[in-house]
Order: sequence, then structure tokens, then C-alpha cells
Amino acid sequence: GLIRRVKFRGRRAVCSIPSSGTFVQHMQLQAGVDRDEQIKTQLQLQMGWNPSNIVVRSVDVAEAVKAPQRAETICFAVPREIVMKQVELLKKCKLEVAGVHTEQHALVWAYDHLHRRDEDKQVTELYVDIGWGSTKVAISHGRDLVFSKIIQWGGKQLDEQVASALSCDPSTARAHRIARCATDVDSLAKARHAAGVLPAHSVSAGANAGGATATAVAAPTDPQSSFDLSEFVEAVVDDLGMCLRYHGSLF
Repeated sequence: GLIRRVKFRGRRAVCSIPSSGTFVQHMQLQAGVDRDEQIKTQLQLQMGWNPSNIVVRSVDVAEAVKAPQRAETICFAVPREIVMKQVELLKKCKLEVAGVHTEQHALVWAYDHLHRRDEDKQVTELYVDIGWGSTKVAISHGRDLVFSKIIQWGGKQLDEQVASALSCDPSTARAHRIARCATDVDSLAKARHAAGVLPAHSVSAGANAGGATATAVAAPTDPQSSFDLSEFVEAVVDDLGMCLRYHGSLF
């Protein structure tokens, strides 16, 4: 239905595996030994996974040296069942599968057009994608992914905090949270514009907030609808700080 409605052209499709089904971890692997086999062996020891039931992808982190004869590698592991379900779904839609990738790769690749010059490899950028069930983190040097992590915090946890504070159901809490987010983003944009930091139109109140569009909900007028999300903010900031420190130890 989606394909017909949007009227896509062509039949080649790239599939992005949901982060909820993706295991991400940095590993130091022995140089000169089959990388995928090392990853599967470690996952079997750490997680108890059957190596034959997982699909493994990896990214060499260039320039990073943590130990002699060891290669810093970002490992992505997905249960084979999840991959095959996605592939079969695309085939049922009469599409040709051109690739299966992670959300973190999609996040970085979306900005490839900004990193076309050789000197852009010297630019370090942190990407943070707050989703419904988790927050995806990626650090890149230009187009190259050099760090990746999934933080188990997202819009769901935000709604649970708001629901508890306001003693309401999750759907009502979600409406309050998104409306509050829209108001906060709009206020921030106006304040920065007044300070001459950026144009008034450069920040949109319709920004995605944990999986939903902020402009879809009117701002609540109930004076009792106050809630504190500082716990979530502090938790995410702490995790992001650890990500930056790890990246700093590599580079």
C-alpha cells in the first residue's frame, strides 16, 4: 500500500534493520584472523547465541589503536530470522533487495552529501537519534563511521515518566509530552533568534520527538500538566559522555 501511495520508481530497495533487533558492540579483534568468526565466537561466549543463527556485519575503525596486534572493530549482529523476515517482506512486494543495513549506517549516510571533500575526513560529528524504544548514537569522521552505540532510552520511557507524573494513560502522556516539546523548541528558536544566533525559521517546532511529529498536537492549557524530564536528560547526557570519552580514548 505504501509503495502504491508514494509511487516509488524502480524495484531495487534497501532494507534498514530496526535497532530493537540489532546488537552493537565495539570489539578488539586479533589481526590476521577471520573477523566474522571471532565476532561469532565472542557473541556465543558473552550472549550464548548460536553462531549459525546470527548475521554479522563489522566496520574497521581506521587509525584507532588500543592494543598491539588488535584491530578496533564495530560489530553489528542481527538474528538471521529478523533479516529473513525483512527480505521476504520486500520480495512479497516484488522488490529486489539491494542491501540490508543498520539504522546507524543510514543515519551517517544521510549526510554523505556534506562530506565530499578529502578534508572532510578531519571533521568529527556526533549523531543522536532519539527513537521510540531506544536512542541511536553514531560518531563519524566525515563519511566514515568510527563509533556506534544503542542506548536503551527513548520516547517510550519519556511517556512512562510523564504518565506517572500526571497520573494519566500513555497516549495522553504522549500528547502532553509532544506538545511541550513543540513549545520548548519554538521558545528556544525565538530566544536564539533574539540573540542573533540563527534565523527564526531555522528551527522547526515540528521536529521529531521520540517518534512523533510535534505539530500534530495542540499545547495543553491545564496548569497541572507540568512534568520533569530532567532524569531522562541526565541519563542520556551521561551515556553520551561515555560515548565521547570512548571515542577520545581511540583518537
